[in-house]
Amino acid sequence: MKKEKINSINFIKAVSAIGIIAAHFSNYLLNKDFSLFLVFANGGWGSVFAQIFFMVSGAVLFYNYEDKLDLKKYYKKRCKSIFPMFYIAYFLVEVSRMIKHKSLFYRGSLVPYIFTIFGMDGYLANRTTTYYILGEWFLGMIIVLYILFPLILHRFKKDDSTTMFAATILYVLCLEKPIINAVPIWSITSCLVSFVFGMFVIKNRKILINKFTAAESLVAVLILMFLPLGRSADVCLRLMSAYLFLLLMFAGEWIMKSKVNNKIFGCLSKYSYAIFLLQHLIIVEILTRVNPFSPIKILAVLIVDILVTVVLAMLLTKFTAVIVKSIENCVKKLNKKQKIT
Repeated sequence: MKKEKINSINFIKAVSAIGIIAAHFSNYLLNKDFSLFLVFANGGWGSVFAQIFFMVSGAVLFYNYEDKLDLKKYYKKRCKSIFPMFYIAYFLVEVSRMIKHKSLFYRGSLVPYIFTIFGMDGYLANRTTTYYILGEWFLGMIIVLYILFPLILHRFKKDDSTTMFAATILYVLCLEKPIINAVPIWSITSCLVSFVFGMFVIKNRKILINKFTAAESLVAVLILMFLPLGRSADVCLRLMSAYLFLLLMFAGEWIMKSKVNNKIFGCLSKYSYAIFLLQHLIIVEILTRVNPFSPIKILAVLIVDILVTVVLAMLLTKFTAVIVKSIENCVKKLNKKQKIT
């Protein structure tokens, strides 16, 4: 039996991708007074949209695998969705830098490349020497959550409320002592609670996603946006992420009813992973060349930046698909020859 399509998921993925581009773009501006897309009264927009993306990931994985989870197929699909594109994008950038430095080993020791192979270089960059180029901390964290998902799903299917409660308690207990990474928002417990929250919302969406919850979420979002609460920045960020996720879930169902909107946000959603990989590099390249000061020019350059990022993300996605398909065909041919001989 084919499951119903939840259009709001594509809408949220698209909004999160654009939100992160806008936040990182604002962070590199020379005009530090222009913070519309960078911060709100109780935190930073980039961190909010990153956490929302973890929520979306948890929601999508639960929705796809709540009935049946084949571990071998699951891990194979996750690896295929993450590593080929990451390796290709990394290789292309690294080769360009090798050419620029006129050396294959301009970084020195090859040992830290082990972190790159496993996609953890961005996540561990502030703890040890790595060869991080793209993907940032987000990539390493999503890999960890993907690895843990089968265990989380097993517990969640038995009792979703208890699992959500346990993840929240673990988050609170480790709030002052982040695990693995010193940055609170990068902590496994911080991202885990967002991931499980996404699972919880998608499972109970018929109860949670309605006009009353949306109205409450809108009020909470506006309060957090404009009224400094003087509380833990991470807690405020967590609340903003959760309320905004609920609000976008509700709004997305209405917005995506339009065929035009469905096509636009569906396209952005399809290329969201490639956007996450490339956006930081493209922002730096553009703002190094032109860093406007007036708000109108800033918005104009931001739009150009978004368009360039989306186009390059599309090209990277399609190029990766061609490479992966070619490799799969070669493997099939080799297997056929082995069977014949």
